[in-house]
Amino acid sequence: MIINKVSYLSKNSLIKLNIENDPYLVRVEFFNDLNLGEGDEINFKEFKKVIDENSFNEAKDLALKKISKSQKTTYDIKLFLQKEEYDSYIIGRVLDFLYEYNLVNDEEFARNYICDKSNINKWPKNKIIYKLKQKGISDSIIDEYISQIDEDYEYDLARSLAIKKSNSNFSFENKQKVYRYLANKGFSYDIVSEVIGELFWWVIMYIYCAVETIVYTQDIVQMFLKDLRFIV
Repeated sequence: MIINKVSYLSKNSLIKLNIENDPYLVRVEFFNDLNLGEGDEINFKEFKKVIDENSFNEAKDLALKKISKSQKTTYDIKLFLQKEEYDSYIIGRVLDFLYEYNLVNDEEFARNYICDKSNINKWPKNKIIYKLKQKGISDSIIDEYISQIDEDYEYDLARSLAIKKSNSNFSFENKQKVYRYLANKGFSYDIVSEVIGELFWWVIMYIYCAVETIVYTQDIVQMFLKDLRFIV
């Protein structure tokens, strides 16, 4: 196989090799190590290295374009490149490159994601944790940064959403709707119960009193029936 043409691409600082009229992109240092030029013959072993180098540069370029749009996790990049049909060796090289220049950092991603989703999107902890796990963030990283969400803040958030959802209707029927709404939002059982207990306290008290009245009435009836049997 013959190297037909060698050209330097200043845009991305790569060398384009035309081998048997097919283009391949390699780094400058890689090309220098080949110690070959236009018109030279390249053996199979060197050609295989050129193919791998070309795949790496193509995959790296795709990954850089992907992260230029928004911050990505290790899992995001892996999944993206797998869909582009790159093998694990090339994906590993791309990730090493991204790590080296701190272009992918799962801890930084988790910290920023938690801050944004909590303060801007008003998501509860459980929903944020679920979404982070979907993005491949480890439990240890999640546990380290999810603690930045204060429990009082979580309660106040649930309360404000419940008040808005209730629309000043604190009936028993609406209590069930608001409860389901908060649960579907991802708030914990404890917070949902506490908020519902505060806003719908009179409904809960009414039910409690009704139950107590029924129990008391049953006791009176039983006593009456007992006395009646004694008289008879």
